[in-house]
Amino acid sequence: MQIDRVRALFSDLPRLRYGSMVPDDTRRWAEMVRGVVRRHLDLDSIKPLTVVGSTKFRRGSLWVEDYEFEAPGRLSFRGTFMRSEGQDRHPAVLVCAGRNATLAKTTGAEQPDYPDRNVAQQLAEAGFASLTLDYGFVGQWDSSVLAGRDETNLLSLALGLVGRSPLELLVEDALRGLAWLERQPSIDSARLGLFGHSLGAHVALHIALACGRPIPTSLASFLLPYQSMFVGLASACGAHTLPGIYRTADLPDLVAALVPAPLQVQIGATDNIIPAGESERAAATVRRSYQDAGLEDKLDIHIASMGHGTDIKQLTRFFEKHNAKSSNGVERMAIRVPAAKVHFDFHARREILDRIDESLSNGSLTLGPNCARLEELAKQWTGSSIVVATNAGTSALEIALRIVNVKDRIVLVPANTFFATALAAMHAGAEVRFVDIELDGLGMDPSELRQALNQYSSVAAVILVHVGGIVAPSIHEVASLCRERGIPVIEDAAHALGSSLNGVLAGSFGDFAAFSMYPTKIVTSAEGGFLTCQSQESAQIARSLRDQGKESFAANIHSRLGYNWRMSEVHASIGIAHFERLKEFLDSRRKYAERYDALLDDCRGIRRFPLPARSQSNYYKYIAYLQSGIDRDALKVNLRKGYGVQLSGEVYEIPCCAQPYYGNTYGPEQFPRAYEFCRLHICLPVFSTLKPEQQNLTVGALSAEIGKASRVAEAF
Repeated sequence: MQIDRVRALFSDLPRLRYGSMVPDDTRRWAEMVRGVVRRHLDLDSIKPLTVVGSTKFRRGSLWVEDYEFEAPGRLSFRGTFMRSEGQDRHPAVLVCAGRNATLAKTTGAEQPDYPDRNVAQQLAEAGFASLTLDYGFVGQWDSSVLAGRDETNLLSLALGLVGRSPLELLVEDALRGLAWLERQPSIDSARLGLFGHSLGAHVALHIALACGRPIPTSLASFLLPYQSMFVGLASACGAHTLPGIYRTADLPDLVAALVPAPLQVQIGATDNIIPAGESERAAATVRRSYQDAGLEDKLDIHIASMGHGTDIKQLTRFFEKHNAKSSNGVERMAIRVPAAKVHFDFHARREILDRIDESLSNGSLTLGPNCARLEELAKQWTGSSIVVATNAGTSALEIALRIVNVKDRIVLVPANTFFATALAAMHAGAEVRFVDIELDGLGMDPSELRQALNQYSSVAAVILVHVGGIVAPSIHEVASLCRERGIPVIEDAAHALGSSLNGVLAGSFGDFAAFSMYPTKIVTSAEGGFLTCQSQESAQIARSLRDQGKESFAANIHSRLGYNWRMSEVHASIGIAHFERLKEFLDSRRKYAERYDALLDDCRGIRRFPLPARSQSNYYKYIAYLQSGIDRDALKVNLRKGYGVQLSGEVYEIPCCAQPYYGNTYGPEQFPRAYEFCRLHICLPVFSTLKPEQQNLTVGALSAEIGKASRVAEAF
């Protein structure tokens, strides 16, 4: 019997079951569970619903607004917004009704078939605005086609073909509804709540788990372990779960993971669908998590004298306790701005998992088809027809230095760069000497380079660095000086993927170029990098060096002293997803930069870095100059503590030549421009999901703090 197989599958405990594998920190465990739920959802598409039609009217003491909404990927659907008179800004509840509770009955447009069915209307009459969305499960097929089959289960089967479930779509629609609700002028967005009954409780639960902040949530007539729902009692339909969720958590675990949000769980003592005894046992897990977190006062497990319904009086009391008090003009949780944020959208994550699964299935785990695909994608963004993937950008740089044979010779490096630039040269056996930068494009100063070339007779290579994603116009003069002497030019283009000068891409100016795909970079493979070169002979050597010096991947014959610098198929799988979206990333970053430009034009004490003419940056970093005398370290602390704004790391806070490794060998008198730039600049946050309000907050906070610093300085 197949049901026996199902029972056997359920015998394996979920990975994050509370109380068995729970970490000591309950809140950290809860965040792990919430993270799994978020990964199931297409949160990048969650934007406020678009209104395509509306009707507003009075019904008794209530204002009722019937809407026709549109959401990405779904045709228009209905929703009803209700509120009472007499309040400027209402607390509000997103109502997620049961499967058989139509929109009309939930909102009171039709006579309810049960006294608690019109819960949205009753909440509105109690002073809470309510929004209820139509699920869209009914009327999808003609009854003659259905032949008695359940529409929801048919939808579940169809969505399963593309790896999705009805619950995912319901939650995504509801999250859009929540985003729309909190933007209504009649709503106090600091006082939002969620309510769900039966199937709607599953929807409300997953909304609460997916939200970035704790929201008071009431869940009625739904709590059972998944095994009881699907096997023991057969009380579930295809819209109750996320695909594969039981591998991570059972339903009681998901509810327990709502901590620290205020939570009410209603259990019907005479429920003929959800046995009260089983619900109470499941609720013990929830109670334990709130107790362990020291938040018992935020939990209300209410056993009501009712069947499969809702105790509306108790529901109203819960929201009155946790959501009805006026916020007295205090805004909701302040917008936070991280210094950087690695982001893979819903579709990218699925593509990555498919590629990794294929690699695990066929056993090709390093230097396989994914690696080859990544190399092919990189060509169009580097101006090179030859790309060799490596495990890191530093490795790519060292391979180039080994090919040109810098051992026991000198490599010239900009005074301002990341330590890995010099490190790669030293690992390749070279002596490093530094050259000062020019401030227009932050490249190597041609006049300083000329002096260094005249001073040192054994220069094996010159490394140019595109700081912050800027290709300096001085690169032409620098490259010309090197070619006159037959010295190879190597571009450290770790920051500059997609940047250009006069339409020529970074990676096209030297004999070699090394790119990084570290997590902070515009394209990341978690760890990784790649090398570009101008000849097939160099490429052949590079491929040998990255693979322990082997003559070929398949032959165990070693003719060179290489190293393990291979890129794995797993890392390539990740990098491909970002490479395929690189144009979108570049367009976004350039748009953010234009917006920062406009904002900083009106900000005293800080000025934007003027991008050189004909240089198109990828804005790996958005660079600005602080007014002299402002304590940068103190400013960053104040921004973080006072506003939740974290500035991005500098490029760099101290020159490479000033790293402790070199002692006090090099001072400001030798490299004045490198020291000056490192001392005065800051980098504003730029990442693919940056929002305009985050930019506003960043520049507003900078203006306020710089103003304070300037007034203090004037006082002395």
